[in-house]
Amino acid sequence: MKSRKAGFVDALGAGTSTLDTAMSNSTAIGYGAVVSGSNTIQLGDANVSNVNTAGIITAKGDVVTDNTTAGDSYALGAHSTTKGFLPPRMTKAQRQAIASPVEGLIVYQTT
Repeated sequence: MKSRKAGFVDALGAGTSTLDTAMSNSTAIGYGAVVSGSNTIQLGDANVSNVNTAGIITAKGDVVTDNTTAGDSYALGAHSTTKGFLPPRMTKAQRQAIASPVEGLIVYQTT
């Protein structure tokens, strides 16, 4: 690990870099990862196609599936002209077992 400057700017892995030493709270992880702004985590280069975790990924901002930004009226965007959206699939019993479902929860009931 090479630390560029106080303020938590790190680059971890071969070929990683942080472009601006004035940045803060930024981390580049994995081969070819380049961070170009503050408050950013970059996982690998443009060829990274999967990020796996056994935990939870929490986003306080918008989540989109391409390089666009979310619109004013939504926080999760799945943009595609060749693929669809697949909500969680479950039986009626599984759906009814959801404790305190929030209003507007979307599931696909299989039976």
